[in-house]
Amino acid sequence: MTYLKTPKIIVIQLQMISDCYIGCGFADFVDYLYKSYGVLSYEGIGITPQMIEEARRLRPHLSLKVMDILTESPDGSYDLVTANGIFYLLNQDAELYMQRLIARMYELSSKAVAFNSLSLWDKNQEDGEFYADPLKTVQFCRTLTPWGVLRHDYLLHDFTIYMYKEPRP
Repeated sequence: MTYLKTPKIIVIQLQMISDCYIGCGFADFVDYLYKSYGVLSYEGIGITPQMIEEARRLRPHLSLKVMDILTESPDGSYDLVTANGIFYLLNQDAELYMQRLIARMYELSSKAVAFNSLSLWDKNQEDGEFYADPLKTVQFCRTLTPWGVLRHDYLLHDFTIYMYKEPRP
């Protein structure tokens, strides 16, 4: 699995100590975070009860919840809110739904948001998958914050966006 290209500046320089991972699946991203940064309080949120049930079985020490963040509110506040690979199966009104999720993630974060998506720039697109336009996505993100980064330099079919509440140090 390709994880977000989470630069150390997000976690170390901005002193992130809590992460809320939207669409956490089996919560294996937490292994990457602990191994890479050795820090963080983690909460995983998903909409599929079977996935969360299995994640709880695999990682009983984590806070994992079944929740739709567009209609429910998590209990805490989070320095960093992340989403990895959750947009590709969106169907009707995919772009609007993605924007609603991004806006909600930004609302839930106190410092930063990081997410990725399949890129419309990919020349080998699969039928039935949603490919977001990186520039339109950045344009939307700039309605929420002027401080952001687009990375489209690690896989041809994928991009990551970082959104910050304040300018980076």
